[in-house]
Amino acid sequence: MQLSQSQTSLQQLQAQFSQEREHLSQQLQELQLEHQRREHSLQEAHCCAMQDLEETRQHDLKKLEHRLRQQHHIELQSVREAHRHSIETLKQQSEQELQTLRFELEDEGKAMLASLRSELNHLHASAIEHLRQTHQQETAAAKLELENALENSRTQVRVTGTYWHSTYHLVNRDNGNNMDGPALVLLLDIGHEQQHCKKICWYCNRL
Repeated sequence: MQLSQSQTSLQQLQAQFSQEREHLSQQLQELQLEHQRREHSLQEAHCCAMQDLEETRQHDLKKLEHRLRQQHHIELQSVREAHRHSIETLKQQSEQELQTLRFELEDEGKAMLASLRSELNHLHASAIEHLRQTHQQETAAAKLELENALENSRTQVRVTGTYWHSTYHLVNRDNGNNMDGPALVLLLDIGHEQQHCKKICWYCNRL
């Protein structure tokens, strides 16, 4: 009887164990399904999060690119403005230096021209003075020669009853040109007591 009770108890335990095992198996399946659902949900959430992150990253990159472009444009405009200002400043400085150089060259040219004019005036005055002195010397020599010739002519004149003509030429040297000067003709008339000394022009042949 005890054996029968033990067997009955064992059967009950086995049945209870089988139920528990089935229950556990069912719970395990449910847990596996829940785990799969959660894993799938996590994967979907991860994909959505990654997609959101990618969209956010792309948006941030676009914003950064736009901001960098604006900053680059502003910096480029600033550099261009500074470059234009530098060029304008250099242009003004060059124009001022060129104007100063032009004035200096004009002053130097005027000074050189004045010096050259003064030197030419000095040379011209020296040449004129030299010509004047030469002319005076030649005139004095010609005058002395003429006076000597007249004196010689007076000593050689003899009263013979006819006209005795003595003609002397004065050579006038003016700027290197030789021209015949006036001729002096001595007219002696024995029929009269007076001696006439008259000048006759060589070009018009008139007394």
